[in-house]
Formats: sequence, structure tokens, C-alpha cells
Amino acid sequence: MNIRVCPHCEKKNFTDNPLCSHCSGDMNAATTGTRAAPPPIKTPATTSTKTAPPPPVPIPAPTSSSTMPVPYTSPMPPVPVPSPLPPPVPYSSPPPPAPYYPPPSPTPFSPLPPHLAKLSPPLLEGDVVDTSELQVEDKKVKTGDVLKIIFGIPLLFINFVAGIMTLFSGGSRPKDYKHVFTFRVQRANGTIVLARIERDMIGATINIGDHVSVWGKESSGVVIVIKAFNHTINGEVRLL
Repeated sequence: MNIRVCPHCEKKNFTDNPLCSHCSGDMNAATTGTRAAPPPIKTPATTSTKTAPPPPVPIPAPTSSSTMPVPYTSPMPPVPVPSPLPPPVPYSSPPPPAPYYPPPSPTPFSPLPPHLAKLSPPLLEGDVVDTSELQVEDKKVKTGDVLKIIFGIPLLFINFVAGIMTLFSGGSRPKDYKHVFTFRVQRANGTIVLARIERDMIGATINIGDHVSVWGKESSGVVIVIKAFNHTINGEVRLL
């Protein structure tokens, strides 16, 4: 095998082929002393004129008779809407009405005894709403004080010193006190009047809630009791 150099590309060929295995040139052109031109490279045939691209296909405008197809979608489940009203309450029968008991009739008060009914109408009549008891100084003139005056004045002319001592012998005596009972009476018209008993009571007493009739005199808005009758216990309040 001969090594031949291509006269065209000057590359070595290791075959006896008359054409170069690299550029396909004629290997025998070297004997004539001229280099043969390499064969033209075959290229795909092309047209000298360029064709214009085809115009776009017009899209027909939708009409009322033709509609675009809508792809099928499954319906969405309904969303629960909360109700603004509370749930209904099951009906239950109303409870039976409570039995009606009429109010008790007021207890009739006992009438006045005959000896008090002959008197003038009472100055105060009503229900007792409050009671109290006080101790006040007794400023009344006592029997002993009157006797001292009677015997002390003539004694001044006989023995001046003895007469003076007789008249003023009670100056250091302790004061006397007496019990005063007061109670408030509410009349039928709602007014409340204060009554006062300045003497000792015997017989019936007066307590809160009693219905009383009072005779007496009024002084500075306070009734000074002379006689009284307790209708609740049917008893007369006597004073000493």
C-alpha cells in the first residue's frame, strides 16, 4: 500500500483510490503539475424566488344563532347559609295557673263601750305604728313643798333663821322623774300624729299594730292623752 498526498488538501491517503478520502479531489492531478480544482460542494437546490406566507384564515364572528361550546364542569355543592333566627323551640303546654286565694277580710274592731260612746268624737283614731318610753323630770309642786311654805312663812316672824331653813330645806333634795309613754298613730288618710301619755296607765296597754281611739288636748302638734280605748283588745286605757 502506497501513501499518497493529495495535491489539493495536502493530506495523506493510505488507499489507492483515485479520489482523495478527505476532499474528494483527483489524486492523479499531481502528475500533470497542475492542481485540480476541488469538486463543487453539492447543496440542496433552492428557488431564487421567495413565496409570501399564506394570509391568516379569518375567524368568523359569532352570531346569535351560533355559540361557543362551553366545557362541561360539575356543579358546585350549595354553601350552607346560617340562619339569623334561633332554632324553633318545641311547643310545651303552659303550666296551670296558680290557685287564687282571696285576701283575708280585715278583722272588725270592737265598738266603743257605752260610757265612751256618749263622749264627743275622739280627737285621734287610727293604727299605732310606733311606741317609745321616756323619763323626764317631774316639776309639779308636791304636798310637802306646800306644807313647808305654810309653816315656814309664819316661822320667819318668830325665828327668822328657823323660818329660812324650813322654806329652803328641800333645796338639796334629789329631783323626781316620771315615765312618759309616747306612740304614733296613723289615721285613715295616711297622716301620722304623735300622742303622749304623761300619767301611769292601768287596764289595757297600747302596742304596735293596735287600733285605738284617743281623747285629749292638742299642744304644739302633740296630743296629750286623757282617755283612750284599744279596739284591738277591746279594753279601756285608764290613767292615774
